[in-house]
Amino acid sequence: MGVGILIGMFTLIILFIFSISIFIFFKRKNKTKIGLIISLPFFVFCIYLIFMNSFDAIFQSKNDVKEDLKYAQIELLEDFKVLNNKVTGMPERFQKTILRISKNDKKRIISLIENEKDFTTREKKCYFECFEYSGILMKNTTYLVNYKFNNEYVREAYYKKDNFVPIILVV
Repeated sequence: MGVGILIGMFTLIILFIFSISIFIFFKRKNKTKIGLIISLPFFVFCIYLIFMNSFDAIFQSKNDVKEDLKYAQIELLEDFKVLNNKVTGMPERFQKTILRISKNDKKRIISLIENEKDFTTREKKCYFECFEYSGILMKNTTYLVNYKFNNEYVREAYYKKDNFVPIILVV
């Protein structure tokens, strides 16, 4: 477990205890409503942080998907459906979204991937190639890798956001 996670957990526990302490303090002074008004925002904030990934997974919209696909320079022209969305990890977050897209969009995306100059066929899946291409990623804000593995066409997009966090998107 990283130091960042430990600090985050420690801070969360302190905020949680603080919110309960505020409520208990005002309750003993017979001002329960004031205690609730002051402590409730801290309590709700703690609950949100605990369940943040679950909220993000539940409330993924089609517009969010379209924004994510822009990192891979892919646009869906026809309607699609979000079949499943799962968000895990803290502070490194991993999101896996499964879509049902139209046949026309599928053909167009496969054609786009196949026609890229770096397109190759690979013997293994190469997720998170940013470790192999770290020098390239340090110089560029966007880097795309296109390949075929078995019957899957893959475009991995690395997008450096805010000069710190790379966004890795596998389509």
